[in-house]
Amino acid sequence: MICVRTNINFFFTWTIKYDRMEKEFVLKKIGAKIKEVRISKGLSQVELVARMEISTDPNNISRLEAGRSNLTMFTLYRLSKALEVPMKDLIDVDLTRN
Repeated sequence: MICVRTNINFFFTWTIKYDRMEKEFVLKKIGAKIKEVRISKGLSQVELVARMEISTDPNNISRLEAGRSNLTMFTLYRLSKALEVPMKDLIDVDLTRN
Protein backbone atom coordinates (compact mmCIF):
# COMPACT_ATOMS: atom_id res chain seq x y z
CA MET A 1 0.00 0.00 0.00
CA ILE A 2 2.76 2.47 0.85
CA CYS A 3 4.61 1.65 -2.37
CA VAL A 4 1.50 2.29 -4.47
CA ARG A 5 0.77 5.56 -2.68
CA THR A 6 4.37 6.70 -3.12
CA ASN A 7 4.23 5.90 -6.83
CA ILE A 8 0.93 7.78 -7.21
CA ASN A 9 2.30 10.79 -5.34
CA PHE A 10 5.43 10.74 -7.49
CA PHE A 11 3.29 10.53 -10.64
CA PHE A 12 1.10 13.48 -9.66
CA THR A 13 4.07 15.55 -8.50
CA TRP A 14 5.90 14.82 -11.75
CA THR A 15 2.78 15.57 -13.82
CA ILE A 16 2.21 18.92 -12.10
CA LYS A 17 5.88 19.87 -12.51
CA TYR A 18 5.87 18.79 -16.17
CA ASP A 19 2.65 20.74 -16.86
CA ARG A 20 4.16 23.85 -15.25
CA MET A 21 7.35 23.47 -17.29
CA GLU A 22 5.34 22.96 -20.48
CA LYS A 23 3.21 26.03 -19.76
CA GLU A 24 6.31 28.16 -19.14
CA PHE A 25 7.88 26.88 -22.37
CA VAL A 26 4.80 27.73 -24.45
CA LEU A 27 4.38 31.17 -22.84
CA LYS A 28 8.03 32.01 -23.50
CA LYS A 29 7.72 30.97 -27.15
CA ILE A 30 4.57 33.05 -27.68
CA GLY A 31 6.08 35.99 -25.78
CA ALA A 32 9.18 35.85 -27.97
CA LYS A 33 6.97 35.86 -31.06
CA ILE A 34 5.06 38.91 -29.83
CA LYS A 35 8.34 40.70 -29.16
CA GLU A 36 9.69 39.74 -32.59
CA VAL A 37 6.60 41.15 -34.32
CA ARG A 38 6.62 44.32 -32.18
CA ILE A 39 10.28 44.99 -32.99
CA SER A 40 9.74 44.25 -36.69
CA LYS A 41 7.04 46.95 -36.66
CA GLY A 42 9.49 49.39 -35.04
CA LEU A 43 7.40 49.82 -31.89
CA SER A 44 8.47 50.24 -28.29
CA GLN A 45 6.47 48.58 -25.55
CA VAL A 46 5.01 51.98 -24.61
CA GLU A 47 3.93 52.60 -28.21
CA LEU A 48 2.36 49.15 -28.39
CA VAL A 49 0.34 49.78 -25.23
CA ALA A 50 -0.88 53.10 -26.68
CA ARG A 51 -2.00 51.34 -29.86
CA MET A 52 -3.85 48.68 -27.85
CA GLU A 53 -6.23 51.37 -26.57
CA ILE A 54 -6.60 49.74 -23.18
CA SER A 55 -5.53 50.83 -19.75
CA THR A 56 -2.43 48.78 -19.01
CA ASP A 57 1.11 49.28 -17.89
CA PRO A 58 4.00 48.71 -20.38
CA ASN A 59 5.42 46.36 -17.72
CA ASN A 60 2.56 44.00 -18.58
CA ILE A 61 3.86 43.81 -22.15
CA SER A 62 7.33 43.13 -20.78
CA ARG A 63 5.95 40.25 -18.69
CA LEU A 64 4.05 38.84 -21.68
CA GLU A 65 7.11 39.00 -23.91
CA ALA A 66 9.23 37.29 -21.26
CA GLY A 67 6.66 34.51 -20.84
CA ARG A 68 6.00 35.44 -17.22
CA SER A 69 2.31 36.19 -17.72
CA ASN A 70 -0.52 34.19 -19.22
CA LEU A 71 -2.31 36.30 -21.80
CA THR A 72 -6.06 36.17 -22.32
CA MET A 73 -7.74 35.77 -25.67
CA PHE A 74 -8.88 39.39 -25.49
CA THR A 75 -5.31 40.56 -24.87
CA LEU A 76 -4.17 38.46 -27.82
CA TYR A 77 -6.90 40.08 -29.92
CA ARG A 78 -5.86 43.60 -28.82
CA LEU A 79 -2.20 42.80 -29.53
CA SER A 80 -3.03 41.54 -33.01
CA LYS A 81 -5.03 44.67 -33.80
CA ALA A 82 -2.30 46.97 -32.43
CA LEU A 83 0.41 45.11 -34.37
CA GLU A 84 -1.80 44.83 -37.47
CA VAL A 85 -1.32 41.07 -37.82
CA PRO A 86 -3.77 38.17 -37.60
CA MET A 87 -4.06 36.60 -34.14
CA LYS A 88 -2.80 33.31 -35.56
CA ASP A 89 0.51 34.94 -36.47
CA LEU A 90 1.19 35.69 -32.80
CA ILE A 91 0.70 32.10 -31.71
CA ASP A 92 2.26 30.38 -34.72
CA VAL A 93 5.40 29.23 -32.92
CA ASP A 94 7.70 26.23 -33.19
CA LEU A 95 7.14 24.14 -30.05
CA THR A 96 9.83 21.58 -30.73
CA ARG A 97 12.44 21.41 -28.03
CA ASN A 98 16.16 21.48 -28.78
